[in-house]
Amino acid sequence: MASGLGPSKVLAEEVRAEADTDTLVITGQQNPEATSLTEVNLERYTGFAQTLNRADFGDRLTNFSDLINRMPGMQVNQMGGLGSYQTLSVRGSTGKQVNVFLDGLLLTSPASGAGEIQYIPSVLIESVTAYPDFTPIELGNANLAGAINFVTRRHLPDDSIGEFSTAYGSFNTQNNEVSAWGTLQDWQVIGGLSLLSTDNDYSLDQAARDAMRTPYDERLNNAYDQHSAFLKVARQWDEVRFNTLVQWQNSDKQLPTTRNLQRDSAELETTSLRIQNQLDYQWHQWQMAHRFYFLSEQKRFLDRASTLGLEANDVSNDVQGYGLYSVLAQSVQNHDLTLGLDLQVQDVDVFDAIQDQQVFLAQRQSAVLALGDDWWLSPRWQLSTVYRHYWVDNKVEDSLSRLAAPTENHQGQSIQMGTRWQFNRQLSIRGNLGVVIRIPTMHEQFGWEGRFNGSPDLVREKAEVADLGMMIETQALQWTAALYAHRITDAVLTLYNSEGIGRAENAGTFNKMGFDTKLTWLPTHWLEASVQLSLLDSDNQSNIKAFKGKQIPSIYHQTYGAGIALQQPSFRFSVDVLRQEDMYYNSANAVKADDKTLVGSSFTYYWPQITFDLSAQNLIGKNHIDFNRMPTPGRSLTATLTLSF
Repeated sequence: MASGLGPSKVLAEEVRAEADTDTLVITGQQNPEATSLTEVNLERYTGFAQTLNRADFGDRLTNFSDLINRMPGMQVNQMGGLGSYQTLSVRGSTGKQVNVFLDGLLLTSPASGAGEIQYIPSVLIESVTAYPDFTPIELGNANLAGAINFVTRRHLPDDSIGEFSTAYGSFNTQNNEVSAWGTLQDWQVIGGLSLLSTDNDYSLDQAARDAMRTPYDERLNNAYDQHSAFLKVARQWDEVRFNTLVQWQNSDKQLPTTRNLQRDSAELETTSLRIQNQLDYQWHQWQMAHRFYFLSEQKRFLDRASTLGLEANDVSNDVQGYGLYSVLAQSVQNHDLTLGLDLQVQDVDVFDAIQDQQVFLAQRQSAVLALGDDWWLSPRWQLSTVYRHYWVDNKVEDSLSRLAAPTENHQGQSIQMGTRWQFNRQLSIRGNLGVVIRIPTMHEQFGWEGRFNGSPDLVREKAEVADLGMMIETQALQWTAALYAHRITDAVLTLYNSEGIGRAENAGTFNKMGFDTKLTWLPTHWLEASVQLSLLDSDNQSNIKAFKGKQIPSIYHQTYGAGIALQQPSFRFSVDVLRQEDMYYNSANAVKADDKTLVGSSFTYYWPQITFDLSAQNLIGKNHIDFNRMPTPGRSLTATLTLSF
C-alpha cells in the first residue's frame, strides 16, 4: 500500500523531469516512518514544525517540559519538579488554546482544557512534534494555537530486541524502564514498563523562602510516583495495515502549597487506560484510514484538611470517552484532496465523597468535519487549504452550579491557508494565514467548584493568525525564521468578585506580534552549535480598565538560547543555556516575575551494548518561580545506565 498521497501522474512526470536536472522538487510523499493517513505528513505541512526524536532524549531520564521549553515559540511553565502542574504556551497562547495529542488521540480535556504533558512517560514515546501555526488535518480536532503531537514507539528492525535503563538523581529521583520488541507470527510487537518515583522536596534559596514567606528551607509535600505500561502491535496484509496501542498509567502527586507548611497533605491520584486502533486500506482510487480510541480516566483530589484553602475536599473526577476519526484521500489532477470526520463522546462524572453527592454529571458530544486540499501549482509551489466545521453538544444531567443550563450547543468554522515555495534545494519560503476558534470548556461553561461559577452563555474564542518565514537546510546548516501576528477576540478570562468567586467571561481582546528563529550549525561531523531567539510583543485591548494596554500574563516575552555539543563514536558532551525575560503573573501586570536563566549539561558514554549518561539541570541553582510563590527546583543531577540486549 502506498504510504501517502503524491501529485497526479502529470505532475509526477514533471517531478522526474526536474529531478534529472538536479533541481529539488516537492513530491508530497509521506515521511519514511509514516504508516497511516492519520499520521502527519510533514512534507505537506506549510508551517514551521519542529521535531524531537528519541535519539534526543532516549539515553536519559526525560522531562518533556524541559525539551519543549527549548523549542522556539514554545514555553512550559511549571509549579515544581517532576509531575507538577504545567501550562504549555505556543507563541504566547494560554494552555487551553493548545491541543496535545498522543498518536492523534486528543489528550486535552474538554472538561478542564488541560493537556497534561507532565504525565507522559518517556518509555512510550518515539518522537515529539510541535505545530506552532495550525493543527494538521491528520490530527482532526484543532484549537486556537497549534498543537503538540507525541508519537509512540515503533518497531524497527535492528540487532537488539530490547533495553533496560535505570536512573537515579537528585531529590531521591528513581526511574526504571524496560522495553522489548520483535516479530510474532507476522505481527510486529513492542511493549514497555516504567516505574518513576521522586521525593521532590528540593531545597529553597533565600529569595524563594522570602517569596513564599515560609520558615522552611525545603519544599514540602511534593512527592510524585508514576507507574505505566504499554503494548503496541501491528501487521500488514497487502493493501491493509492495522495497529493497536494499549496504555495504562497510575500516578500519585502530592500537592504543595504557597504556604509550604508541615501540615500540607493534599494529593491528586490519577489512573488512566487508553486503547487506540488504526486501520489503513485502499478502496478503488481512495486511500482510507480509521482511528478509533477508548479512554477511561479517574482522578481523585484529596485534601480533607483544606491545606490548599479550597475547603475540605475528597472529590473524584471520572472521564470516559470514545471516538472515531475517519480519513479519505485521493489525488485528482494537481490536487491532493483529504476529507476527515472526527466524532467524539466524553462523559464527565464529578462526585464529592465528603458531601456524598453528585457535583457534576454531563456529556459532551462533538463532531469536526475537515476538508483539505494540497494544490501543487508546480513542482516547487504548493498551496494548502483546510476548512473545519465544528458541532459541540453539551448535556448536563446534574450540577450544583446555579448557573448551569441543561444543554448548550456550539457551532463554528475555521479556515487556514498556507503556501510553500521551494526556491532551491536548500531554501523554502513559507506563509500561513487563517481564522481559528476555541470552544469553551465544560468547566468554564458550567463550573462545579465552590469558588468557580459556570457561564453557559460563553461564546467561542476567535483568532485571526498569520505568519511568514523561511527554512534553510543543508548538510552543515539548519535555519528557521518566522514572523507572526495574532489578533484574538472574545478571549475567555476568569474574573473574580470581592468574595473570591471566579467566573469565566468573554472579556479579552489581544494583539500579538512575534519573531521566532533557530540556527543549528554543524561545521564538522563532531561539533554542533545552535542559537535561538523568540520575541513577543503582546497588547491587552480588553475593555477592563485595569487590563487595557498591558501584556499577556504568565508568558515570558523574550527567550534567548544557545547550545553546543561534541559528538564522538564513544561519547557525547553538550551544554545549553536558556534565558527568559519579561513576564507578569496577572492581567493587571501588578506583579512582575524575575527573569530566568537555565543552564544544563549532559555527558553520555557509549559501549557496544551499554550507555551511561550523566545530566545536570539548572546548574546555576536558583529556584525560579513560573507561578507566583511556587518555586521550581534548583540544581539537579541524574545518572542513567541503559543496557541493550
